[in-house]
Formats: sequence, C-alpha cells, structure tokens
Amino acid sequence: MHEVPAIISPELWDQCNALLEDRKSHQKTPGKRPVHIFAGIVFCHCGQKMYVPTSTPKYVCQKCKNRIPIVDLEAIFIDELKGYLVSQNVSRNTSKGQIPPLLKSRVW
Repeated sequence: MHEVPAIISPELWDQCNALLEDRKSHQKTPGKRPVHIFAGIVFCHCGQKMYVPTSTPKYVCQKCKNRIPIVDLEAIFIDELKGYLVSQNVSRNTSKGQIPPLLKSRVW
C-alpha cells in the first residue's frame, strides 16, 4: 500500500467513527425518507398544509382528514404544465405563422 495525504484531520476522523459506532450500537440508522414533491406546499380547502403519511399513498390534511391520491395530484400538475407549455409555444409560434411540433403531431 502507498501512503496518501489525509484529506481530513485525525480528530474529525475519530469523531465520525465514534458517531457511526454509536448509531450501530443503538440501532440509530438513518432511514429513507420518501420525497413527495408537493408535501407541505399543497393546501387543503380548510387552509391546512397537506402531507403524505407513511401509511397511505395520499396527501392528507391533518385537520379535516381530506385526502388526495398522490398519482391524481401529480397527473393534474403534469396536465396543467403541458397546457401551459403548449399555450406558450402556440402564442410564440402563431405570431410567426408556425404550428408547434407538439400540436402538429396531434392535429395532422
């Protein structure tokens, strides 16, 4: 083996290894946290933020228990985004007398 220069101090190395050993001995392993794009951003009709509990694939309001399936909310967002992008593309290209490629494939 070849000796290489250290990129961190020996003290930091020891601190990190002590943390890892402590986690291993107390079963404090960092768990995977699911990422839901709209968690904490979506608001219920009652005004509360909606989150996705681990027990259900739905955004849930903790106050009134209103639920929206994740797939439904993401599908609505994608449809709205497509509509926005198409309308932006149409307004830019129709002033030039062009038909956007996305619409061309649907129309012709």
